Amino acid sequence: MWPPSSVAPPFAAAPPARGVTSVTIVPLPPPAVTAILLAVSLTSMMLVGYIGTMAAIGFLAGWVLLAAAYGRAAMQLVLRGPVLVWLLPGFGVLSVLWSQARSDSLRFALEYAVTIGCAVLSARLLTPRALLVALTAALVATSVVSLLLGRDITDALTGQSTFAGVFGSKNQQGFLSSLMVLAGVALLLDRDQPVPPRLLNSAQRRRGGAAHRNAHLGQDHGP
Repeated sequence: MWPPSSVAPPFAAAPPARGVTSVTIVPLPPPAVTAILLAVSLTSMMLVGYIGTMAAIGFLAGWVLLAAAYGRAAMQLVLRGPVLVWLLPGFGVLSVLWSQARSDSLRFALEYAVTIGCAVLSARLLTPRALLVALTAALVATSVVSLLLGRDITDALTGQSTFAGVFGSKNQQGFLSSLMVLAGVALLLDRDQPVPPRLLNSAQRRRGGAAHRNAHLGQDHGP
């Protein structure tokens, strides 16, 4: 009989090392699920000023579900991430000791730490190309909402009406448009991107151009 019983067949799993009874493979979330979750959470974060608490809940809900489904793997990825990114959250928690509003300081520090944890988890699970696509999708979605539901505000310095979208000022709307332009250039230069993200880039440039023009209809002074 071939192969002999003492010879492992091709592609057979390697025997565990001496003293190790088994090897446990920790499952990771599918990249597509993580990318969609990142796009939705970024969109919710950018719309917090317009929607309010529900947007913040939307940002956290998806990551809580992901952590619940892949708790062990998610915890390992976050804890094995770069240490330096935790300096500011750690300082925020430490500031509770001398804060005059300790409950508020602790809440803000924990919120910041959770946000950093979500960012680290996204960076560990996704490639830079996938991160760029998720960011672009969030920018396009936010821009569409801003154009459809946005409003004009009156410039306090000039008295002119200026389009501010769903944000508090035209400068924030302009900042969103600038991010869209930068993301669009990155997608345009990346020839390895599949067709759907490149089509998203075309829609983004149209939306971004319209939002950019609307945000700069008034004077250059910020409200």
